[in-house]
Amino acid sequence: MSQLTGTVVSIDPKTQFAGVIYIKVKSNKGTDEYYISKVALKKQKLAILQRTQSQAGRAYYLDNSTIEKLAKHALNTEINSKKAVSITFEKALKKSTIVFIETKPLLKHKLKPQALFEVHTLKKPGKIITQGIGIGNKIAQGKVRVITDQRQLTSLKKHEILVTSMIEPHSQAIIKRAAAIVMEQGGRTCHAAITARELGIPMIIGCCDASKILKTGTNVTVTCEHNRTGYVYSGLVPYEIKHLELAKFKSMPYPLRINLGDPHKAFAYQAIPNEGVGLARLEFIIGNTIGIHPQALLNYAKLPKRVQTKIAKRTAAYVSPSEFYIEKLREGIATIAAAFHPKPVIFRFSDFISNEYRNLLGGELYEPTENNPMLGFRGASRYLNPAFQPAFALECEAFKRVRNDMGFTNVKLMVPFVRTLAQAQAVIKLLTSYGLKYTKRSDLQIYMNCEVPSNAILAEEFLQYFAGFSIGTNDLTQMTLGLDRDSSLIADLFDEQNAAIKLLLQKIIKACKQQHKFVSICGQAPSDHIEFAKWLIAQGIDNISLSPDAIIDWLFH
Repeated sequence: MSQLTGTVVSIDPKTQFAGVIYIKVKSNKGTDEYYISKVALKKQKLAILQRTQSQAGRAYYLDNSTIEKLAKHALNTEINSKKAVSITFEKALKKSTIVFIETKPLLKHKLKPQALFEVHTLKKPGKIITQGIGIGNKIAQGKVRVITDQRQLTSLKKHEILVTSMIEPHSQAIIKRAAAIVMEQGGRTCHAAITARELGIPMIIGCCDASKILKTGTNVTVTCEHNRTGYVYSGLVPYEIKHLELAKFKSMPYPLRINLGDPHKAFAYQAIPNEGVGLARLEFIIGNTIGIHPQALLNYAKLPKRVQTKIAKRTAAYVSPSEFYIEKLREGIATIAAAFHPKPVIFRFSDFISNEYRNLLGGELYEPTENNPMLGFRGASRYLNPAFQPAFALECEAFKRVRNDMGFTNVKLMVPFVRTLAQAQAVIKLLTSYGLKYTKRSDLQIYMNCEVPSNAILAEEFLQYFAGFSIGTNDLTQMTLGLDRDSSLIADLFDEQNAAIKLLLQKIIKACKQQHKFVSICGQAPSDHIEFAKWLIAQGIDNISLSPDAIIDWLFH
């Protein structure tokens, strides 16, 4: 009989976040890891935030009851000893008896919190090879890997400097491997740039000649200067890193929220001074944790055998393929909600466009081929489509479990890309039918992502259906000025501070103020331009949500 050995830690050992309990168990067949919310545990609610396996294709080693039993023991031990603790245990794989081996306190001098943010500075000038638009505020070094064929992106090795023309949405998981990225195409608000910024990976975009100038195997230094200009230097130029002390910031000059998509960053980012999360995106969870089209999971029995085989391996630990989708969404949502509790966390329903959905496993069976997906089958139009509605219902079920079963009522919802008033009315009715009902007196606020020009023009009318607006300047700018935000050829025209955009923003904010509705901004513009953020404050906006690095810039510059 296989024997399990395990450790329970009453805090997150990686970031020192004290709001969770961490469990790791292993046998000769692999390892499982679990995170449990202390808040939910104390309220006797469903408390499991994350479950991960080193190998797919098997059941989890611990059932929910055993996980919570271990978590409660660690929590009680911590409360009684008034110190964070680490507990080792053993358990037979198919028996319920747990044998505790050792309990020891985590001494303060051994606690080394993960450095949240760093200031990177070159020690001396270097020889500039090429330059472009900088994303982020870090410096990275390594060997160049030039990849011109998107199908070869998987050949990128960890800590290499990726040089490529463009990173397609379905390949963005590759970004995590790179020390830095130099991209020939794209704009500041393209999907790859948004992902790199959030992951803290320096990126330079618009380097039209990069794949010709930079050679695979050569050493370079990549620097980004506060989201402005990015430079590629020849060789390994010396630089230094200074660690920032966030603890001294007890208050902020203005209530700032964080933009966040990756649940794995939540425990670290919660330590940044903030007033909650202004934009939490489901796309990262769906694309990186799940990786399967929801309609493929719902129609598993009708799929080609090759697709069934792949899905069966990934979902083996769950009662059904669709339950796998709901639970992985629930875990991702709950992790961010728990990290920032009790502060509000505004989650946007999925806003993948058709080519992004198409590149999920099984996606080619359900997604259309659109000439311009950015203006096509997305947002409210997708949710209201009869063919996609069962998939949208899975999202709604995940949100209900987080709010009702786990007690994280700090989770608020946001509907993206609502084109017409008829769609606004219909999507609110649909959400009500799925058990997510918004009323003026309920604790469930449902906001609209105000990003289509029609939303601004008819702001007063759209507000009849929502608790307020969260402004998305990326799409609003793109459609008002008639630009493709992924095009490097016209990237210089992409200006969120254009007079036409400012006029629409003033109208949006004024309408919300007149109706006493909440209004915030979650687009990239205020993250890139502090002066623009100050202009929004002067207009009376209630809240600004920034990328994590932008909040640090705000505080330290």
